[in-house]
Amino acid sequence: NAPQLHFGHGLSYCRFSISNFTALSRDFGLGDVIRFSVEIVNEGPMQGEATVLLFARDLVASIARPLLELKRFAKIALGAGERDVIDFALPAAELSFPGADFQPCFEAGEFEFSAGFSADPKVLTTIRLQALSDA
Repeated sequence: NAPQLHFGHGLSYCRFSISNFTALSRDFGLGDVIRFSVEIVNEGPMQGEATVLLFARDLVASIARPLLELKRFAKIALGAGERDVIDFALPAAELSFPGADFQPCFEAGEFEFSAGFSADPKVLTTIRLQALSDA
């Protein structure tokens, strides 16, 4: 069972590609801001626009979490053959979730962050970061 079209799916006259998806730091704590950058290239023959999506996934939460959770998006217009870098800033506090007592809960552990043009896991570029305990 899989969706025929994933969230963000769309058609365009241009071909865009993603490369160099990186995070400024490999770990973060509750009070940190996680900074990402991703390079977008218009490989098509004409100017076009692309929407780049940033997803998060908590791999070790004590409560089941979404497989992909949209955290940021950005729209970019590029001419034929042009490239540019998009920067995302994500406060780590936004990775908190309601715990068993319904209070905000931020847990240490491994997170996956993915960037792409849709939620199709086959075409997302993914990196893993470590959340550190503030205790």
